[in-house]
Amino acid sequence: MDLADAIRSDIDSFEHIVFDLDNTLYPVDMVPKDIVSPLLSCLHKLNDFKPRFEAIEIKEIIDDLWNIDFGTVVQKHAIPDNFVQRILEIFDEMRVETHLSLYEGALETLDLGTSNILVTTGFYNLQMSKIERLGIGHYFQGIYVSDPLLRGTRKESSKSYWQKRS
Repeated sequence: MDLADAIRSDIDSFEHIVFDLDNTLYPVDMVPKDIVSPLLSCLHKLNDFKPRFEAIEIKEIIDDLWNIDFGTVVQKHAIPDNFVQRILEIFDEMRVETHLSLYEGALETLDLGTSNILVTTGFYNLQMSKIERLGIGHYFQGIYVSDPLLRGTRKESSKSYWQKRS
C-alpha cells in the first residue's frame, strides 16, 4: 500500500493534511547547486575586500546553507553583519528556474480531496519559486513560509515569523 492508499483508507477522519515542501514533496537535491553562484561570487568579493574566510570555509558555508538553518550558519561561522545583510539580499532575489519533480505518489496524495496546507521554512521567494516550478500551488488552501528575512537570523532569539501566500 502506498501513502495515497493509506491516507485514502482513513480520509473521512481528516479535515486537513499538512505538508512540508523540501524533501517531503520533492527531493531538494533536484535544485541545481549553481543557483548559489551569485552567493558564492558575493562571498568571494566581500572576502577579497576584507579577508575573513579561507576558500575552504566559503565552500563549507555554502554547503551548510543547503543543510541547516540560516541563523545556525551565521553563528557557526561567525559571519559578520555586513556579510549577513548581503547574503540575505541575495537569497531574497534567488529563484529556481529549472523543472522540479515530485516524489512518486505525492501528486496522488495532494489530490485526495482534503484541505491541504503547506508549511515550510526558507526564503519566501525561493520557496514560492519551487512551488511554482512543481506546479502544486493550487493544491493548497494555505501556504505558510517561515522566512529568515522576517524572523531575523537567530531562531532561538526571535519569534517565528510566517508569511502567508496572498
